[in-house]
Amino acid sequence: MNKAAYFALLLLGACAGQTPRAETIRKESGALGEETFLEAPWRSSNIDQTAMEDGQVGLVVVALENGSVDSDLTAYLETELNALQRFPVVGMAAGGSVQDAISQLASMGEVASSDGSSRPTITYQLELSPKRRSEVRDGENYSPLSVLPVRLHEFWYEGPANLYAVEGGVRRAAWGDRTFRSRSSWKWEGLSLGGDHRSGFNPSDSNEVELAYLEARSSLLFNFSKEVYSKLGRLAAVENALRSGSDVLLSTPLGSRQGVMPGQPMFIMYREGNLEVFLAKALAQNVTSGGATLRVIQWKRGDAQAQEFADDPSSFVARKAANVVARTEGLALPESWSERSAELDRLLQKYADDAKPYVDSVKDRRKREVLRDLISGQ
Repeated sequence: MNKAAYFALLLLGACAGQTPRAETIRKESGALGEETFLEAPWRSSNIDQTAMEDGQVGLVVVALENGSVDSDLTAYLETELNALQRFPVVGMAAGGSVQDAISQLASMGEVASSDGSSRPTITYQLELSPKRRSEVRDGENYSPLSVLPVRLHEFWYEGPANLYAVEGGVRRAAWGDRTFRSRSSWKWEGLSLGGDHRSGFNPSDSNEVELAYLEARSSLLFNFSKEVYSKLGRLAAVENALRSGSDVLLSTPLGSRQGVMPGQPMFIMYREGNLEVFLAKALAQNVTSGGATLRVIQWKRGDAQAQEFADDPSSFVARKAANVVARTEGLALPESWSERSAELDRLLQKYADDAKPYVDSVKDRRKREVLRDLISGQ
């Protein structure tokens, strides 16, 4: 494949990003709306009690099976993660070891080096090691006379992912080892009676195989990006509060520059040292680059601090000053991400429709049901 064709495929993959089902992902309340957030437990799903602050960056690296850095995939994931702008992300720019790449980024002025410079510090290190996987499923004749045999080709990516918090140059595991798997790309191949390729997907065509992997890879990286952003939150003080009719409105400097979208769920908390008390749940509205208005949708029952806050919001915030904070919870999707999800949903439905005649022709009931589950992503 020539270079122009490769980047054309890469662009296609970027436009087709999708969030597949994955057992490792807790459903994001922001994507599910106000009703679901009202039912969410009174605890933050953020992996750290402290959220990203200005002057900090995330470092992302995609490694190959031999441990070397894949600069193309790393750049693609860096772009995917930076699309939301919740915090800046830089990607490895070199092959070789992770430490070599960090040193190169420091020499380029992208991150702080050991000389104590004022460059952004690496706060989180994200590592993903996707591996190509494929399987060929031989089909059965629909009729010994009228229909030729088929094969169904399945392509996907899967591999371990790790997220580390970096403190003083020391890495600390922020989540346990977990495996991410993309939704499968299914391809239908028609065969001759002798078993040779006749029509449909051609597994001998490297361009067709590369496109199948590109479709699968796009869903893997988009899935990983959503998991990262649903777990790494942002935190800021509540600056003002007022009552407007039956609503209590709060203001915070967290805005679109920190990845906050309209409808973003927020927990309102009172902090005293290492102690935290949940006060309320709120949703972001009137979001600008420099801040957002939060509308309280639920107060914590049975808590004296929450009751005091609900009785006189403006006085409570004025007296407690920076102790009243708002923290993002889950992830409210920007419109462009939702559109991309819908686009690949349609593509995945086409895969399922193409594969259905083959699946329905399988005589063994148990095998047939397993195939149906695989194709539907269950």
